[in-house]
Amino acid sequence: MHAGRLRQRDDHDHHGDIPAGRGRRCMVSRAAMVYKGATGAVAAYEAKTAEYDAHCPADARDARCHWALAAVVAAGCAALIVLPNVYRVHLLYDRYRDAGLVAFFVLMYVQNATMCVTELQFVVYCLGLCLKFCQINGEMSAIRSDTIAANRYPAVLMSPCSPPGAATGRPPSADSVERLKLRHQFVSDSVGDLNALYGFQLGASLSALFVMALFDIYAVVSGVVETAKGYLFFYAWVFQYAFRFTVIVITTHVTTKQALKSKILITDINSRLTDKNTKEELQLFLQELSSRSVNFTTLDMFIINIRLITSAIVTGTTYLVILFQFQ
Repeated sequence: MHAGRLRQRDDHDHHGDIPAGRGRRCMVSRAAMVYKGATGAVAAYEAKTAEYDAHCPADARDARCHWALAAVVAAGCAALIVLPNVYRVHLLYDRYRDAGLVAFFVLMYVQNATMCVTELQFVVYCLGLCLKFCQINGEMSAIRSDTIAANRYPAVLMSPCSPPGAATGRPPSADSVERLKLRHQFVSDSVGDLNALYGFQLGASLSALFVMALFDIYAVVSGVVETAKGYLFFYAWVFQYAFRFTVIVITTHVTTKQALKSKILITDINSRLTDKNTKEELQLFLQELSSRSVNFTTLDMFIINIRLITSAIVTGTTYLVILFQFQ
């Protein structure tokens, strides 16, 4: 009733009967995350990644970059969510002086903020995995550079004193490739664990952001919004939805591309002249990468990558055209 009355009396508030649906989706998503936290799934994932970091610590510069990106995303979300919503609650209270109405919208915005916190938590974890893949690819690039340099001077390889590790019969390059294979396998498994933790939340977040942006655009184009404040809120909300949607998609896409980059590096190294042991490890590594799919999905319904943005634009445009035809 409050939402309907607000829709009739205030033309800058064009959400009307939509907030309840968004609130339910936010509440269900948050409840699912709280349940997973209570069962220890999140703690187990953090312990697993902490053990990896203890054996393979990240470079200090890369770690600072990781947390700087996370801080920028968090600051952007806070600016896009807190400021417009606080100002809107102030306008609602100043105009209607209705405590029940204000409490309803405050609760809805709190649920939206908690959903954003879950998204930020996923982004931080995902950036951590991306950093691990980058470290692996950096070491593989060093092995490729050494292999290219050795292939330029094949006569040096034939020297009796050149192959390090000849006394043991296994060169260090083979051991390095084996360790990188095990590390890549661990991080790939962590991608699957992270996707299992946040698959439902990602689906709820992406669908909610898409639907809300769609209704906002429809409300503006159909003439529901007519005041300057209405347009201000429209741009703030749409930009918020687009920012959060894009951050999730870009983060998962970059992480996936880093995982696939390892396959390109291994293929390049494997195509060059190397010793027998290293060649065997490279082939085993390549088989491992070919048999494993590193993707983020929402309950195995669709893959989250950069093409999801274009698909959302095309789908949203189609639904808007259909809604305008009914109107």
